[in-house]
Amino acid sequence: MARRNDFDSQEWQFLLAMPWIAGILIVPADPSWRVVGECKAMAAAVVANEPHGAASSMIKALLADMEGSTDPDEANDGKSKEELFGVLEQCGVLIAARCNADEA
Repeated sequence: MARRNDFDSQEWQFLLAMPWIAGILIVPADPSWRVVGECKAMAAAVVANEPHGAASSMIKALLADMEGSTDPDEANDGKSKEELFGVLEQCGVLIAARCNADEA
């Protein structure tokens, strides 16, 4: 089972930014949505979809660190839509390499 210690600080920051970046990419599809609300909803959905409602220690650590620590503007950092999708792809590669199939 992957834990926070399995990732270096830069990798962890990528994982923390992942929901924000997804939210930044989703919001233009329906501009009435708010990025923060969308990201919290995505995080809640991850926990709700865990078997028996028991989130993995990695998800719990990500959610705890996500609480107010990642600014959506920092996640975006002036990147183009293509660059943001590239960051999400890098996160996917990282998750696939460090997590088992159930965690991924």
